[in-house]
Amino acid sequence: VDPKTGKPFVKPGESKDKPLTESQAKAAVFKSQMESAEKELSSNPIDQTKIGNQFDVGMAATGGNFLSSPAAQRAQQAQAQWAESFLRFKTGAAATENEIKLNVRTFFPQPGDGKDVIAQKKRMRQQAVADLDMATGSGATKPAHQSAPTQVNFGDLK
Repeated sequence: VDPKTGKPFVKPGESKDKPLTESQAKAAVFKSQMESAEKELSSNPIDQTKIGNQFDVGMAATGGNFLSSPAAQRAQQAQAQWAESFLRFKTGAAATENEIKLNVRTFFPQPGDGKDVIAQKKRMRQQAVADLDMATGSGATKPAHQSAPTQVNFGDLK
């Protein structure tokens, strides 16, 4: 990727529209699942910076799901979808329930997390999606209903 333009380099005589490799196609699918989950979370009316809402979402992941609000149930589903997609990309295998729960704790608000930690977790989710963007290669195209990918400035990663 040209750091000045943000566009992929294309060698002379090479088409930028060449088919994706199998690994690029899988990365594109997992990335799409993660972005879809993030979109659901951003449109969800639940404020996960509030501890009561954090407990509500946590309860939705347990046998107490029927006691959780519909917004908490939606948030929990989106978190699990995001976490499972990321784990499948990283490992290439199905993720266990405990791995998904750990990934949700790593990337999403938990009871007691302060606003700074919640903001950090959001940045780490954005970075994870950007990492998948790299794995999709230049041939992956984004469905029209989704926003542009997050751009990473590698000069800032010093």
